[in-house]
Amino acid sequence: MSDLGIRVLAVADCRTDGQSRRLTDGLDQRNIPFMPGWTVARSHGRNCVEKVTLTSIDGTLQRDFEGGFHPIRIRLRV
Repeated sequence: MSDLGIRVLAVADCRTDGQSRRLTDGLDQRNIPFMPGWTVARSHGRNCVEKVTLTSIDGTLQRDFEGGFHPIRIRLRV
């Protein structure tokens, strides 16, 4: 997504290890924080995701990420 011009604030992965070196190297090259052992706890927004709350898998840490004043409003198919 970053290569398409979409700002990626972070990548969370609920696994604490075992990620592809290619993935982590690519994130490092793009200055995108990688958060192993974290997952999405909540999404915020009415018609689009404006903010997400991430939490560590043990529930002791929490962090919010916002898309800014004008979040990107696109539809993604997964």
